[in-house]
Parts: sequence; C-alpha cells; structure tokens
Amino acid sequence: MSTIARFNWENTVTDDATGKEIVVSHKNDIRWDPVSGGFEMCEGNEEFAQTIEAVVKTVLGELQTNRDYGIPYFTTIFNDRRHNDIWESAVREAVEALPFVVRINSFEYEYDEARLVLTYQMEVTVSGGEVVIAAG
Repeated sequence: MSTIARFNWENTVTDDATGKEIVVSHKNDIRWDPVSGGFEMCEGNEEFAQTIEAVVKTVLGELQTNRDYGIPYFTTIFNDRRHNDIWESAVREAVEALPFVVRINSFEYEYDEARLVLTYQMEVTVSGGEVVIAAG
C-alpha cells in the first residue's frame, strides 16, 4: 500500500515581470516525480503518519461527498476552551477508525489563542507493531 506523499519545500523561480529571482514556499503540497512520471508516493510508517495527519486536518463538512466526516474545529477548540474534550474525542475516534491503527499511545495538543495556532503530537502503534509519530 502507498499514498501520495505531502512535502514542505522551497524552490526559486524568476519573476517574468521584474526578472528577479523569488523563493516560492510549498507547504503540505504534493510533488511530481520526474523519474516515475507521476506523483511522488510514500509507503510504510511515513504513509501511516501522513494519513493520520491528513485525517486530523480534515475539517468537519469540508468533504463534498461526506459532509458528516471530519473534525469539528469551529464548534469546539476554535470556539472556546470548554469544548476541547469534544475536539480531542473526535480526533481520537477518527484516527482509531483507520484500519492500520492498533492504538493511540499518547496524544498531546496545545492551542495558542494569542497566535491562533494549534499544534499536536500523537504516538500511534500501527499494524505490525511499529510506532508512528504524527504531528501537526
């Protein structure tokens, strides 16, 4: 099994209007693999980590084919701190529903209200017994 890989990278391009070189940042993006002639793929623990991260980033209602799927960010953790437990429960439930997840060993998160930044780290045991770290 493999999945399309996501990467963060930068490249330099020339601005057509000014002729100056500029740095373009790509965050959480997919890359073309010129060797295979397709998207770059990942497998194994990297695939598991990226799949977990994608599930955690899926906002409730964003998928047009299933409006009931996703994490309720805007009615929970982004709305007020009283609903963090609902958000955490939704994240755990979504990750535990993945077919390769055996158990969540640890899950820590922090929402910095001043900077409006949510970060998390999750340690997950996957099928085969390996431990994967997913973070965002």
